Amino acid sequence: MNIINYRKPVRFMTIKTLLVLLSSLLVTSCMMIDQSRDSIPNTDPSLRIPSFIRLANADINNYHQGNIIRQCKLLPISTLNIQLDDNSYGNFRRAIMQSQPLSSQDIRLEEMINAFPHHYPYPQGNSLFYVTTEIGPTPWSDKTYLLKVGVQATKSPLSSKPLNSIFLIDLSKEMNNPGGLRLVKTMLQSLVGKMANQDTITLIGFSTHPFIILDKTAGSERTKIKDAIQKIATETITDKNINFLSNIAMAYKYASTHLNENESTNIILASSGILNANTQDASEVELLIIEGYVNKNIFFNTLTFNPKNYDINAMLHLADVGHGFHSYIDTGNEAKRIAIEKLNQIPTKFIASDANLKIKFNPDFVSSYRLLGYNKANTSKLSRNKKYLQNIPADFSYTVLYEIALTPKTMTTKKILASEINNAFAPPPDELGSITLNYRDIATQYPYYKQVKTAFVPSQVKSTLSKNSNDFIFTAAVASLALKFDEDPYLANISFKDIQTLAQKSIENTKTGRKADFMVLLNKLNMPVSTPK
Repeated sequence: MNIINYRKPVRFMTIKTLLVLLSSLLVTSCMMIDQSRDSIPNTDPSLRIPSFIRLANADINNYHQGNIIRQCKLLPISTLNIQLDDNSYGNFRRAIMQSQPLSSQDIRLEEMINAFPHHYPYPQGNSLFYVTTEIGPTPWSDKTYLLKVGVQATKSPLSSKPLNSIFLIDLSKEMNNPGGLRLVKTMLQSLVGKMANQDTITLIGFSTHPFIILDKTAGSERTKIKDAIQKIATETITDKNINFLSNIAMAYKYASTHLNENESTNIILASSGILNANTQDASEVELLIIEGYVNKNIFFNTLTFNPKNYDINAMLHLADVGHGFHSYIDTGNEAKRIAIEKLNQIPTKFIASDANLKIKFNPDFVSSYRLLGYNKANTSKLSRNKKYLQNIPADFSYTVLYEIALTPKTMTTKKILASEINNAFAPPPDELGSITLNYRDIATQYPYYKQVKTAFVPSQVKSTLSKNSNDFIFTAAVASLALKFDEDPYLANISFKDIQTLAQKSIENTKTGRKADFMVLLNKLNMPVSTPK
């Protein structure tokens, strides 16, 4: 039987009622609003950006567009697309270690927190995703809390296709520096050591014209591959004279000629990241990739080796439309990490597409919230197209952070409901909110969204950070650093020393990897700050 819901006529509120409602909203939101930009102390040297870091001017029109506070009674629902980028951290590290200009456009909090490994539970049974939540105090405020949402995709299938990797290597003179071709070779040598015997590799060099350095070779011939890598050398032409379109076209032609359905074929562009393409060239590149080869399961990835600025959005966009990934490499350790964690584990299949999160807050328990990150516009000669950011591989994890202000009722409620929601989108009366992950199942070609639902409850709220997990504490430290460099108006009294202490609590036993690398940055940032005369 069909059930028809009839809506009652809307009555006009009296002026008195409207004023009462507005005044109540102002009271409930004061927890977060009283921390204004004017409250940021400028006199304490420990709270300022070190003098050796040069902050470039940000576009005022794009400044803090996405980081505004939302009142739950007016707008209880927040939605966002799941993205695959973690490029900001590499650029951030380069700017800090080399004292290069750093603008707020270079600091994308959502990419920073997703640049580090998170260990979330895997889904059980036939589910493709598992969603977890954790809530703890905000390091920069004693009036708000952080809500961390973690998404974990299912494990990779035991049987995977051999990897067919085709490297398109920039040999212009801009790559003739310690951060260029030398790191490309370091990365390739590390990859060879991890390749399976059935995997294959091809090396194509380019400057004015592309040429074969190493024809398609099996991983079992390691000595042959290493010898070819060692002989790679740069040429004298500058990247300003390079026609990227013809080089990319040649790599795709080669991949198509050697295409094997039983292999996972990936083209990896290793370059200085300076595209030098006009609008027409950019459109031709996009059409070449999208219409010509993505449907043939030939994916395109971009790696940038450049100690200076490069066309970030162009490299990201090429990877987007090619259903691949982009990474920035500036150190030997990062080159080895990309080889092992990215190139040697390129997904052989994608499990889902068009994935997004919908969070609905309960106004009875959450008075206001703000999504941290997602507030930067992308501008480039080759504009990014977000519709190509939706393919999700197996083993993929993703983290989202919200800053929330809780009502007094939250801390006194006694009744706790189960965290799993089986039916409605709206949170039950005694839950802080509900989370819905929407996605399309690639394997079954299901035409509509499938969903994973969960909720977060008052019992999850921790009174002190020491009661939260190490991953939560470390993520809070990374977010604090990103917000501090973004000159966030609500980050009033946290210093680099505070962030360093916070991060150190969560990685006592970590001596290597990206988290240890993060501590090196904090050590540099915690150098004495000179007081301006």
